[in-house]
Amino acid sequence: MSSILCAKCGYTATANDIKLPISPVPDLLRGDCVASSSEAQVIHDTISTARVHIAQLVGEMARLQGILDELARKRDALESYTAMHLSLVAPVRSLPTEILSEIFLRLKDATTLGEAIKWNSESPRLNKTPLLLGNVCSRWRTVVLSTPSLWASFALTIASDHLECSTALAAMWLARAGTCPLFISLGATSNYDLSMRPFMQGFLLYCERWYDVRLNLPTAFIDNWYPAKNRLPRLHKLFIGKKCGPNDVFASAPRLRHLYMAPSSYTPSDFQLPWSQLQICDMGIKRRSDECLELLRLAPDLEECIIWPYTSSEVSHAPAPISRVHRMQIYQNPIPFLNKLLLPELRELFLDGNDSFPWIATPQLPPLLDQYPLELLSFQCCHRSSAYSKTPLLAPRLRTIKVDYDPREFDMLAFADAIQSRVTLDGVLDSENTSVTKLETVEIRVRHFSCLDPAVRLRLCQLRDIGLKITLLELEPSDR
Repeated sequence: MSSILCAKCGYTATANDIKLPISPVPDLLRGDCVASSSEAQVIHDTISTARVHIAQLVGEMARLQGILDELARKRDALESYTAMHLSLVAPVRSLPTEILSEIFLRLKDATTLGEAIKWNSESPRLNKTPLLLGNVCSRWRTVVLSTPSLWASFALTIASDHLECSTALAAMWLARAGTCPLFISLGATSNYDLSMRPFMQGFLLYCERWYDVRLNLPTAFIDNWYPAKNRLPRLHKLFIGKKCGPNDVFASAPRLRHLYMAPSSYTPSDFQLPWSQLQICDMGIKRRSDECLELLRLAPDLEECIIWPYTSSEVSHAPAPISRVHRMQIYQNPIPFLNKLLLPELRELFLDGNDSFPWIATPQLPPLLDQYPLELLSFQCCHRSSAYSKTPLLAPRLRTIKVDYDPREFDMLAFADAIQSRVTLDGVLDSENTSVTKLETVEIRVRHFSCLDPAVRLRLCQLRDIGLKITLLELEPSDR
């Protein structure tokens, strides 16, 4: 047995003085004989000696365990000491306050806009980034408290069982935002009652600084904000969720330009809004075609819009002139809706279909698109390729095409053949004496780069060689 010696005094551990005994009666251990009186006495003496040694070993183990515990304590203390002093020379400590503040703001934007405040969020969550950053150290807390923009975004779902805490959080958040424009997102999990009035009233103190307001609240909540009417000089974006009913709180907002209106049982004209000022509008998911047309007529200065129309029994209208819209995104079958519009300034069109609407193959689409001065055309989730046979004459001003590529549904080689003639055309007159612009860019989104077989890759390289700029993008997992 090896010796365990003390590093200072050379003390030998007790374990070295104890020898494991040999049984004095080995024959009895291997049989079923009964020990004689003399043998029993020897056995008892051996057991007594073993027990003394066990007690000595337990004591020695406790002593050694105490030494180990003390060594472990000193090790942990030295590691803590090292970490504390190492942080004093860490590069982050040399960052100027302005740079640290900018880093915090970028982190806040990534979490707040990406998670806590979403246009379609029914239950927005409080973004705790400022609180977490402020708990790191005293310097970070000082930077957080001296950066009002970190607190300018407040998102919360109102619940009656957390009302007192929510009210305190809202008051703290809004006060720390200083004079910054405010981004407010509110949802609710319960109906309004009078106990919620102080929470809603707290936002009125800062109504002059509302910039982006996103509400998915029953009208009873919003009624508390009527004193804010005519006091919204900064309001730029407004989200009206499906729970919201008609109100005139936002009837006067001189800088309101961006509107999201979720589908509901109300029509756009039920809401008193400064429609004539709007420049960007997202009409939400699956709104009746007549409601989409009504909203477009209410907003004559609209420049960009996102719509998801579906057919209904509405009375047919003459095509509506929408004179300023230059960018439009349409979900599902666009042809019935586009037939109702005159879009003389439409330059960017995003068509997003699905398996139920393989309308890209329909012959009505090319002549319909020929009416617009398109410069960018994007196909997402649009299957089949026969419509591309008319690409050389499709949208004579077209400079950019964007497509989603699925090898099971999309014939990339046929598409490449169809667009090749547009790559070399520039200033050529078509049959209508319209100057045809050279196609400059094609952006292809794929699920995986591996889905591009060698023949497709070779064909795309040939198009690049004749001057076409081709961009390949792999879809993010959330988009697949």
